[in-house]
Amino acid sequence: MDPKLDPTAAADDQQQDALAAAAEGDVDAGAQADEEADPSAGDTDSEGGATDDDETVITLGAEDEAQAAAAAEEAEVAQAPAWVRDVRKTNKELVRKMREQEAEIARLKGSGAATGAPAAIVVGEEPTFESCEYDPDKFKAALTAWTQRKAEADAQQAAQATARANEEKAWRTRVDAVEGAAAKLKVRDPEGAILAFEGTFSVLQRGIIMGAPEDAATSAALRYALGTNPARAKALAAVTDPIKFAMKLGDVIREMKVNTRKPAPVPERRVSGNVAGAAAVDNTLNKLREEAARTGNHSKVIAYKNAQRKKAAAA
Repeated sequence: MDPKLDPTAAADDQQQDALAAAAEGDVDAGAQADEEADPSAGDTDSEGGATDDDETVITLGAEDEAQAAAAAEEAEVAQAPAWVRDVRKTNKELVRKMREQEAEIARLKGSGAATGAPAAIVVGEEPTFESCEYDPDKFKAALTAWTQRKAEADAQQAAQATARANEEKAWRTRVDAVEGAAAKLKVRDPEGAILAFEGTFSVLQRGIIMGAPEDAATSAALRYALGTNPARAKALAAVTDPIKFAMKLGDVIREMKVNTRKPAPVPERRVSGNVAGAAAVDNTLNKLREEAARTGNHSKVIAYKNAQRKKAAAA
């Protein structure tokens, strides 16, 4: 999980910055005490508007809202270790292509059966003079009929290939749109939610969840909500009939709520001494966070923060 999205992580970063700066004589001790008095604070803007640290909260009804609040409190205390996030990311990349291929195969097979696709034209063996009992008229008629069947079969195959290509392109576009919308969600542990989602639903069910909602943002939020609510996810996955599943899914979508939760304000810091040194520390951490946001790898951020902790402890 990106530390930038977690109010607790933000406060921890501020506290460690203060400790590191104090060790070098850069931050006033009074500011340290203010920060240590409120370890749950996060960044917010002065006008109360949306900030980059705001967290997206996705729930499935009142009962799930209570569960989400409890999970949020628990997450404030303990975050997933770095190695857990690395394993999740690696596993996600390994299974992504395989799952997409399985989903595409199942979707194409299901769409062909559902739409009553025409049976393949059987061309048969090309007639010969011998097979027509050496009758010129019979041979001519058989050859003409065979030639027509072959032309129709070729046209049918070309049309099916074009249809498959169009469907694959449309599906790829939809998947990319859902992934793009998911990347914009400021939620806790998105990788873990996706893995739980993929491990609960079948290939066909995942395809319906990804493609049935009108917009990609709803699909992305729905995927996360089900991935973080195992009880609802298992109940929905138990509905194996595609039509009934889609109807139940509609009920879940109507219950789903997407809200934004603002972090608590950060106490004012009083900085004295070498301000440039403190800014350098902040800039280094910010650059590492930006790199982590691009690559999804937060190991450098964690290593840097650990180094600052050790530096403060040794002072």
